[in-house]
Amino acid sequence: MSLEMPELEQRMACANRSDTARGIFFNAILSELETSLGKDAAKAVTAELGTRGWVDFFWYPATDFLKLLYAGTNALAPKVGSRDIAIFNLGRAATRHFFSSAVGKTLRLFVIDGKPESLLSSAPAAYDIGVNYGKRKFELVEKKLGTFTVVGDPVPSRFHEGVITGALEEIDCKGTVTSKAHSLNSADYRICWT
Repeated sequence: MSLEMPELEQRMACANRSDTARGIFFNAILSELETSLGKDAAKAVTAELGTRGWVDFFWYPATDFLKLLYAGTNALAPKVGSRDIAIFNLGRAATRHFFSSAVGKTLRLFVIDGKPESLLSSAPAAYDIGVNYGKRKFELVEKKLGTFTVVGDPVPSRFHEGVITGALEEIDCKGTVTSKAHSLNSADYRICWT
């Protein structure tokens, strides 16, 4: 997958003006850039976008998130080897950042119960806490195998693979996530775990 600017523009065109994401996901990317590349590199990315920062639970335009995601991916790619790996890592970072928040800790304690099925079944509701766009559904296909369907979300599927993988890691579960994109804003994810 190539994360070039024409693709960014196409994805931004898929987003509605009313589509928003919480600042926590912006800050997750910033935190990962600071950890991997240093504070100066992270500041350079935010300066390029003309912003000073985000408040975790405030809402910001989804198009701004896409811009940050692409800028962060491009900055991180040389260090990790490819844009594909970079965007996956940023997805994993988003999950770590979410689960370190008060909402994420509460979700883990009262809903997830340490079981992959509980985690994945609660994923659509967790997404709804963080973004106001798209529809998501988890279906258990058989023991230790499920599908996660996303419609109306212009964020690249590789990022969501990282999010789901990171969520499984949060409960010490090994799993694999593969996606099949149907369009720029819809994909199915096959999730296997042990």
